[in-house]
Amino acid sequence: MSKRRYANLQELLDDCSPEHREIADKLREIFLSLEWVRESVKWDCLHFNYPNGMWIYVNMRNKKHPIIGFSRGAWMVKHNHLLTWLFDEVKTVVGKITLYSIDTIGQKWLRSLAKYIYQLPSWIWVL
Repeated sequence: MSKRRYANLQELLDDCSPEHREIADKLREIFLSLEWVRESVKWDCLHFNYPNGMWIYVNMRNKKHPIIGFSRGAWMVKHNHLLTWLFDEVKTVVGKITLYSIDTIGQKWLRSLAKYIYQLPSWIWVL
């Protein structure tokens, strides 16, 4: 996958390796199963917007493994310490998970995490 800006979702998915494509398809299935979640492409990332203002991006730039970032991931970890083990890295605001394979989606409980984020209130701001 080259580093470039994609005009639409199909262009991004066509440029993915088969392994990345399988992961992207599974994540799309999980996140778009929730009502009102919108999907878009921002530069070279697959982006999901929740109705409560939360967002998730899947960075497809890394040739080895896609990285999924969760807005306000640091807030989620601070307020629910049980989520700490799910994230591989927590920055000032964003929590990140490296998707080593399709199995990582189940191991990191991404379906449950997606539903948890969906239920968060819209007033969460960066602390």
